[in-house]
Amino acid sequence: MQTKIQNILEEKGNEVISIQKNSTIDEIVKIMNDNHIGAIVVLDGEAVVGIVSERDLLRKFLAENKDPSTTTAGDIMTDRLVIATIGNTCEECIVTMTLHHIRHLPVYDGKDLVGIISIGDLMKSLAKDRDSEVHYLQDYIAGPYA
Repeated sequence: MQTKIQNILEEKGNEVISIQKNSTIDEIVKIMNDNHIGAIVVLDGEAVVGIVSERDLLRKFLAENKDPSTTTAGDIMTDRLVIATIGNTCEECIVTMTLHHIRHLPVYDGKDLVGIISIGDLMKSLAKDRDSEVHYLQDYIAGPYA
């Protein structure tokens, strides 16, 4: 059975850490560091308008020697969001991430943002699924007919 993203969110939680578009890099780095996250959703009011990842911080901020007290999320965010839905499978999300060279996907249920997943979340889930399959096969092989 292929694990759905909804199952991963139920297990890991669906809290989405977000910042406003005018938040500075100083604020963003502190929030990401304090929450041990590699990406943060960017809002303009209530609307999701982008995402800032560690990669954005490196490529669009640090590499360009910008001032962290005046550069904002809006200046460096990725505004062409690639998303997942709660019905997607781990495998589908890994393909999406690979094709787009990204490590985080905001997860939607219809029009509602309900979580965010990372490549690490997906790999943990796949490893857990494989462990379950191995245990099932071991039990089957060593079962009552062995």
